[in-house]
Amino acid sequence: MQNKKFLALTILAIVAALAAIFQFGGFADSGRGKDGAAPKSQRHENATERKAPGRKLKSATKETAKAKKKGAGKKKKSAAKRRPAKESAHDARLKREVAARNEVDPSLPPAEQKALRGLREALDGDNAESTIKYAEALRGSASAEVRSEAVSALEWFGSKSLGVLTRYLGDADEDVASEAQNAWEHCLSEIESDTIKLQYVEVAMSSLDKSSALESLAMNLNQADDEGAAVESIVRIIKSGNNAGAAKAIEAYEFITGESWGGREKALRWAAEHHPPPEDDPED
Repeated sequence: MQNKKFLALTILAIVAALAAIFQFGGFADSGRGKDGAAPKSQRHENATERKAPGRKLKSATKETAKAKKKGAGKKKKSAAKRRPAKESAHDARLKREVAARNEVDPSLPPAEQKALRGLREALDGDNAESTIKYAEALRGSASAEVRSEAVSALEWFGSKSLGVLTRYLGDADEDVASEAQNAWEHCLSEIESDTIKLQYVEVAMSSLDKSSALESLAMNLNQADDEGAAVESIVRIIKSGNNAGAAKAIEAYEFITGESWGGREKALRWAAEHHPPPEDDPED
C-alpha cells in the first residue's frame, strides 16, 4: 500500500516538473511553434518594429547628408571668393626668378643690400609702390645682376612699372637692357588706349639712343590704330632733340603716311585729317 502511495506521489512530482518546464521554456505561452519560430503574424510585427527605426535612421542620414552638402557648397563658394586670382605661367616665372636669388651679395654696398632686401619683401607682399621705389633706387647699382633682378620685379606689376622700366631701357649692360625691353613691351601690351601707349613711346624714344631698342619702340608707332595720334607723337619725338630717336620717328612717319618727311606743319595737317571719326553717342 505504501509502495503504491509512493509511486503515485512520484508520478505527480514528475508531472508537476514537466508542467513547469513547459511554462517557463516558452513553448506554450511564448507564441512560438515547436520548431522555436514565432507565428507569421508575430514575425511580421517584429520585423516592422525592426525596420521602422532603420527607415527613420536612413531618412535622418539623408537629411544630414543634404545639410552637409549644402553647407560644403557655401564654404566652397566663400573660399572661392577669398581665393586670389590665379597667377599666369609668366607671372609665376618672374616670382621664381626673383625668389631664386635669396642670398644678398655681402660685397654690395650696405645701402644696396638694404634696398635689395626691401625689393624682395615688397614683391613677396605684392606691394607695387614699394617695389617700384626700390627698383628705382637699384637702377644705379654697379651690379648687372642686381639691376636684372629689379627689372624682373618691375615686370610683375605690369603697366604700373612702365615709368621706371623706361629708364632701364638705356642700361649699360646689353643683357639687362634687353630684359628691360622685353619687360617694357609686355607691360605696354596691358594698356588698351592708343593715347596712353603713345605717351610712353614718346618718352622712351625721346630719351634713348640705342638703335636696337628704338627700332622696337618705333613699331608701336606703326601699329597704332589712331594714325593721326601716332603722327602727332612723331612730331613731338622729333622736337625733343634726341637725334637717334628722331631718325627712327621719321622712318615711322614715312611708313605710316607713305610720304617723305616734309616738316612739322605738313605732318600736323596730315595728322588732323587722319584721326578716326568720333563714335556716335548712344541714343538715350
